[in-house]
Amino acid sequence: MEILIFSYHFTVISIIIVTTLATLGSMGRIGIFKNVDASYTKLLVGALLVEMAAAFFGVYRTLPELRLDVSEKYKFEIQYNDLAQGFLSSLKNEDRRLVEYFVNNGQLAEFYDFKSVVEDYERVNDLARIGGTNWLDYYQKLLSKRQQGYVALYDEVFYKEPFVVEKAERLMLRYARIINSSNKTGQGEMWASVSKDKMEGIVVYEFPGDTVPTVLKFTGSRVSNGEGNNKDKMKLSFTQSASAFSTNAGIFLRPSGAFKVELDKTGDAYMGDFFSFGEVRIELWEM
Repeated sequence: MEILIFSYHFTVISIIIVTTLATLGSMGRIGIFKNVDASYTKLLVGALLVEMAAAFFGVYRTLPELRLDVSEKYKFEIQYNDLAQGFLSSLKNEDRRLVEYFVNNGQLAEFYDFKSVVEDYERVNDLARIGGTNWLDYYQKLLSKRQQGYVALYDEVFYKEPFVVEKAERLMLRYARIINSSNKTGQGEMWASVSKDKMEGIVVYEFPGDTVPTVLKFTGSRVSNGEGNNKDKMKLSFTQSASAFSTNAGIFLRPSGAFKVELDKTGDAYMGDFFSFGEVRIELWEM
């Protein structure tokens, strides 16, 4: 098959070269072509033009699509309402009880104090089972009243279910991220590449209280809202890269995510809402 393809290309190129040489030779009356009749010269010129047109068309079909993209820049803003209550309401009763306990007692810092105590408590329990010595009595005497409360909570709620401490940690980290954003506004800049009605680009965004930006990628389209031919609606899908967020207990990972939103043009801005344990509004202003 490769030999046939090579032979085909070689034959086509050879025909074009021979036709070109014969045409130029007869037109210039050069060498063996000086006695070629004028009518044949006209035929050769016509054949050469047809071959060149066919070759040009073949090359043109292989060219990549010509895109006249327009670059646009927007001020990007996300306004969060109170998301905390919506998040708590979405939890199962036992999960909500875990989160609310630490919410009412210092949140993440309290949780990690609790986690440290119960990890020691588990190790002492293991020693007691192996050695037979009542290590728990000695351990309990070393604890403050608050830490004894941690142990009681662990025995009552956590000890009965494997990995419940890890689950509580995930819930608390999520709650901390929500608290960081609730009733606040995050800002950034959005760069969009627009080709016809298609849009794609990135947003460099800072969540409320963050100093390290998060990168959001987006794709979508700009369409009419049905009231005319103006492209006054954006339908965008965002993907959020992982980043870090800071709390009173340290710096933690904010996982990646994704969301979709429709933005309607209102005056000089595009605005749209989506729901995430509460209303979240996105606003864009072209810069």
